[in-house]
Amino acid sequence: MRCVNFFPQAELLASRESVPPSPLFKGSAIQSKLILLYCAAIWSLYLPYSLKMVAIVIIEKAEQKRGAVVFPKNQKILAQLGENIKLARMRRHYTQSLISERTGLSRLTIRKIEAGDGRVSLGHYVSVLSVVGLVEDLAKVASDDELGRKLQDIKLMGK
Repeated sequence: MRCVNFFPQAELLASRESVPPSPLFKGSAIQSKLILLYCAAIWSLYLPYSLKMVAIVIIEKAEQKRGAVVFPKNQKILAQLGENIKLARMRRHYTQSLISERTGLSRLTIRKIEAGDGRVSLGHYVSVLSVVGLVEDLAKVASDDELGRKLQDIKLMGK
């Protein structure tokens, strides 16, 4: 049974919002959040303390943002990129605070970039590379596509 049956105001409030649907319930994200919070309130009346904590953890996990899936091999490459950015910053005697001021990013984001965090936007990486003067190197990433050219030649020879 859905808890929204006990709380019709949740559907009324959610119907006024234009937010993307939630994967947990069919309806808006606001509706799902209200349903989960109301269910937690109802459960707290009947459940022992340990189960209340489980319900709260489930609600918190449901509200977390989804991040990019980065496989271990690719994580190593991101870590190397972060290390290269950190070394470039240190060679120029720039502090993380200076990079933060020039890019408008927080120092925490700068630390995440230098650690190769895959959840940081590519645009943030570009901002930091721009400050250290290496943004042009990003254009070289797929400029010489050897495999793509071989595949294209095979396809052209087959015609």
